[in-house]
Amino acid sequence: MSMAGATSLNSKASRVSDNPRVVSDERLVAAARRGHRGAFDQLCERHARKMFRIAHRVVRNREDAQDVVQECFLKAFIHLESFDGRSRFSTWLTRIAMNAALMKLRKRHLSRELPVEQREQTMEVRS
Repeated sequence: MSMAGATSLNSKASRVSDNPRVVSDERLVAAARRGHRGAFDQLCERHARKMFRIAHRVVRNREDAQDVVQECFLKAFIHLESFDGRSRFSTWLTRIAMNAALMKLRKRHLSRELPVEQREQTMEVRS
């Protein structure tokens, strides 16, 4: 990276760079770990659309997919210190999104309610 494109991560500004593609995910993760206010926000902005697409493919519902993305970023923020860098940040984030989406499906399936009449008919068929 040229000196013209380099950006200091120690600045007090809320953004690491005006161009979000100038700084790598790895540098943004390092800055977020050090408490840089805008670094994690930039990571979220950078990956939000992809995480939404992944979640939507699994849950097949816009509102649930939005919930999954929020859950994904919350978990990533909480567990950012446990990200060890063996994989790319986007890979780690994708795994979190997939797990959150699958959990959303499980909860949806478990909370499905049937009217009493339908439940009785289902029980009779199984007997």
